[in-house]
Amino acid sequence: MNASKRKMLRILSTSTLLLTPAGSALFATCLAIAVSATPLLGQPVSHEEEVVRSTYGALSLLCSLASVTDNGAARGVIKPEVVPQTIPTFEISQVQVGSIASIANQLWNTRFTAPELGKKVLVGHDKQISFGGSDGKHAEWRVVNIHWEADPSWDAERIDMMKHLSLTVGEQVKLASANWTGHPTTYTRYATFKVLILFQGKTMGPYTASFLFGKDDATGKNVVTPQDAIVSQQLMWEALPPAYPGELIRNPELHKIYLGLDHWIEENLANDSTTCSSARSDLCCQKEVCLLPGKAVAEDLAVSAH
Repeated sequence: MNASKRKMLRILSTSTLLLTPAGSALFATCLAIAVSATPLLGQPVSHEEEVVRSTYGALSLLCSLASVTDNGAARGVIKPEVVPQTIPTFEISQVQVGSIASIANQLWNTRFTAPELGKKVLVGHDKQISFGGSDGKHAEWRVVNIHWEADPSWDAERIDMMKHLSLTVGEQVKLASANWTGHPTTYTRYATFKVLILFQGKTMGPYTASFLFGKDDATGKNVVTPQDAIVSQQLMWEALPPAYPGELIRNPELHKIYLGLDHWIEENLANDSTTCSSARSDLCCQKEVCLLPGKAVAEDLAVSAH
């Protein structure tokens, strides 16, 4: 490995190459991985593509829930005009799916778009909300809060180094396979695609992002590794685990505290005619939109009514 590559890896090891999950534990995701190639016209989309689209959809849903149960939402019904300010819309296009072996000799920096120096990207965090009711019933659910802000980890040196880096996909996957999840992982599939973001009246993109698919070497569990530098600070990782807020919906006290909850459920409920992607088991997703599965909601609302 030449000196420039070693220097780049040093920079990336201290600032983290794109996104990695918080901590070293591997997420037990509800995502499945298939081995289908890019479909021909008229054929169903690959499962990798469904995973990509549903992950962005899950992130949008988690952001929408924040408008109901976070930021002082318990003090009253959230005004409808406020909700779009909290929810990003993603459009995925030009999806390319295949084996990592087929792109192993291509440059790693062709798999994603690095931010421009000082330019704002989507940043934020996921928040675990816990509730202990007067009846002793405990509930936990997750929301995501986001905003536009420049990512300081992408400084001038890192951006310039990434542009001129000669590291290949095969080399990067081999070097970073343990760092991304904290466990050695063998990656065999990829999806590279274009993303267009619409949020708070601002449009970003289309830009390039990728997901890598593989298996944990020790456990054999499926692993999905997002690589999106514009949806920054681990946000895509936070959309991978189950997002359905069952404990929130089941708790009758929370329906009284969060006055906008019933309306949020109604607005985000999949109907009987909705065809759900097989990519997630917790939500009903179509393309980049994820909804609450009707059967699960009906069962949980029945519990909350008693």
